[in-house]
Amino acid sequence: MKPQNSYALLIGVGQRPDDTPAIAVTAEDAARLATELNQRCGFPSGNIRPLRAGDASRLNILRQLDRLAADTVAQPADLVILFFSGHGLRNAEQSYLVGHDTDRDDIDNTAIEGDTFIKKINKINAKAVLVLLNCCHSGAILSDGYQRTGIPFDKDDFIQKSNRAIITACTNTELAYTSTPLSVFTYALVEGLAGVHLKHSDKKTVTLFDLAMFIREEVVWLSKGKQHPELEVLQSAKTENFEVVNYQNGIPVFVREAFQLYDEKKNALHLEQRGVQPDTAYRDKYAWLGSIKNAAIDSDIEAGGDVTFGDRITGQNGPVDDKYTTKNAAIGSTIKAGGHVTFGDHIEGQNKKADDKYTTKNAVIGSTIKAGGNVRMGDEVISGNQQVNIHNYYNNPPADSNTSASSPTPAIKTRLKSLLSKEKTGEVIEQLLDYSEQKDKDMHQTVLILSARYHRINNQEQRGIIHNQDANVERNRINNTLADLIDDL
Repeated sequence: MKPQNSYALLIGVGQRPDDTPAIAVTAEDAARLATELNQRCGFPSGNIRPLRAGDASRLNILRQLDRLAADTVAQPADLVILFFSGHGLRNAEQSYLVGHDTDRDDIDNTAIEGDTFIKKINKINAKAVLVLLNCCHSGAILSDGYQRTGIPFDKDDFIQKSNRAIITACTNTELAYTSTPLSVFTYALVEGLAGVHLKHSDKKTVTLFDLAMFIREEVVWLSKGKQHPELEVLQSAKTENFEVVNYQNGIPVFVREAFQLYDEKKNALHLEQRGVQPDTAYRDKYAWLGSIKNAAIDSDIEAGGDVTFGDRITGQNGPVDDKYTTKNAAIGSTIKAGGHVTFGDHIEGQNKKADDKYTTKNAVIGSTIKAGGNVRMGDEVISGNQQVNIHNYYNNPPADSNTSASSPTPAIKTRLKSLLSKEKTGEVIEQLLDYSEQKDKDMHQTVLILSARYHRINNQEQRGIIHNQDANVERNRINNTLADLIDDL
């Protein structure tokens, strides 16, 4: 992520006439976050648009969303952060974000419809978009027939696209607590962006997963278990554990004493008494995030020069262990290169064993590659002083692989092909998942990816996002890849 090509729209609605004084902190949330993104995270000040209190009107919010779309037309932003701290409402038919000038007696015409909000966000050209929602604050319901909501729009319309994620301040049945000088959620967000959780590790990058898990665990502790932030992201092969902040020069100092938080009874929270516990169950729920790295999935790539998948590791003094399960992969993609196409890491001056624990690595699955130069699969190791564990790629399993010894009978392969010819793709996927889970982990990962693609395409077709003809083309690609997998059993 390049901060100079990243943008942020930070909305802190502030205290409205119908609100309690505690809601005034939402304006401070936006101001503090703007400072943090600029001074610590490196976002250019001109790319940060804070809308506080009176500036957070319905019209101004919509205008700034349009401006973001216009600013990213020519070149996609690396990251766009959208922060909203205020009220979210819904009735039986529609969801709304409440602006500073929203009239409680005319919600339909003075608040921002969730559908409108999402349509404008989806026009922003960005490699990754992170929406942070500090909604559902304590306070009166604004009008009869409306209820508070943590996500004031149809989340599926947003997260269906790749690298789109939402972090909410709490569950839909909880209140997001305010505090002084920041709300509890925003305080944890500021800490997370500052890399507080990385202080005792070798990591220098704040990722989506790290940020979401830190915020959840910190807020649960600060709120004494009353508030549980949640991550909303679509599990698919196209979703990456994208970078939010990169501190290549080291994690900066973060001084907790600069803040003071209070609970709902105005009692001071003593921040030096850290009682944060890892939420193992919640972390396990999102363990799939980050399992795919350097991957081209359902992509069309045309390059006049070289196309390279893989990291360059130079002068590494310790083991490489980033625990991705799929790496340097082209899956269902078309790649046209005037130069070389290379899959694999370049490891130079390695002093210890590199063991990155990939189950599928340097793989071309269901893809078409046309190169003016060479196509190379595999890692390149130079001046390695100890063993470097190079994993075999999918199309060439090792001789001691248990796949041949446990191959299915010809009758099973015939049945799978019969199901495929009858376009019963879902049944074929289920049977291959059952077979490969214990027998062939590489195949299992591939079938999981194909399953995600298959269900996503069906869902998009049902919702009218893609036409039937386009959906059939994609399903045929999946079926062709499944047929190849069955042949290789």
